[in-house]
Amino acid sequence: MTPGIPIVTPDRPPGVQETYFQAMASTLIYGARDAVLVDAFIAIKQANALADWIASKNKNLTTTYFTHGHGDHWFGVSAFLERFANVRVVATPNTVKVMRQNVSPAVLGA
Repeated sequence: MTPGIPIVTPDRPPGVQETYFQAMASTLIYGARDAVLVDAFIAIKQANALADWIASKNKNLTTTYFTHGHGDHWFGVSAFLERFANVRVVATPNTVKVMRQNVSPAVLGA
């Protein structure tokens, strides 16, 4: 699990000076040789640290599975695609739909 990430938001409750994005968690499921990662992190720095940790386990990361499409579960996926050449990225069709919505110009303000 990661510590909260400071964020800037216009809708803080009265008297609250600092706001944090909630802590995030990933799960590594592994056997004698192979591993599957369930969810990644939002920030590349955190995802790289997770990739380092997985590599330290000397497991073959075969798959990264995303439980749902919110960015805090998958925005850091590039760290795993770069680090583990044969990793497959898996999500349900509905999850992919939400992922696409979360990176749409309407959501990102582009």
